[in-house]
Amino acid sequence: MTSFHPSDLLPPLTTLSAQLKSPHLSVAQVEPVWRFVPSPDWMIRKRVAKALGNMPTAQSQSALKYLSQDDNPQVAAAAQLAGAQLAKLL
Repeated sequence: MTSFHPSDLLPPLTTLSAQLKSPHLSVAQVEPVWRFVPSPDWMIRKRVAKALGNMPTAQSQSALKYLSQDDNPQVAAAAQLAGAQLAKLL
């Protein structure tokens, strides 16, 4: 039996977010990504930040503001870059 780690889901989530670059996203479409924002794994939070940068919703913007304050500097930097990218989409 193979082991499963939540980070295994993140490459597909990042790809999905690139496909969802639409001003008409619903909360239901973005919610599966948001649930990983408080992850204890910094790599997951970093990938979530990158994905949220492609999801033009107010909730994504709020989550990125939260992640930009992350204790891990790589997560915070990814969230700041994603926030700048998101601002272009909104």
